[in-house]
Amino acid sequence: MQFRLVLRGALPPNKQGKANAKHRIRQELHPQLRVLWQQHPALAIKCRARPEAGETRPPVEDYADAYARCGFRFVPLVDLDTACALDILLLRRDQPNQLFFAGDIDGRVKTLLDGLRLPQQCSEVSGLSPTHDEDPFFVLMEDDRSIYEINVTTDRLLVPPEPNEPERDVVAVINVRTRSASGGSLLNIHDNYR
Repeated sequence: MQFRLVLRGALPPNKQGKANAKHRIRQELHPQLRVLWQQHPALAIKCRARPEAGETRPPVEDYADAYARCGFRFVPLVDLDTACALDILLLRRDQPNQLFFAGDIDGRVKTLLDGLRLPQQCSEVSGLSPTHDEDPFFVLMEDDRSIYEINVTTDRLLVPPEPNEPERDVVAVINVRTRSASGGSLLNIHDNYR
């Protein structure tokens, strides 16, 4: 399976990447992943109950129950039986090769990766609770150990900032490719659908 996610906003270095920045990434990507689950043929069947098969609720609810933690019911697309490759295009407004950005690219990428996975500790969502449309809460992956390849390209963002948008905000386009890591998958989603 291959698809793209788009993130726009603050992407602080990991040392400054407080839990709220990582969770804001999850919140921005959640609606995109929910749409993927609703529209991808192999995933959409998991979002509907099949009474003829004896299901009283959609299977995605069982996944959410299995990944419940810290007051949230998460649904990772990529679990530990699945692997993914990430090609990240990181667009920013500062000049190319400026140390202002380039010096902390690894920290920013770490913040992004942490925002793509389930929280590892409740402190990552401390004081937060899901809104009505965040139950279940769709995330890209269970753990970043599932990443088998990562490529990062940085370039100039030529779109002028919106009113009140900080100059340091970025746009990240994340191309995701998934594959089975151990010959099978909990979700059985690995096909050639594009």
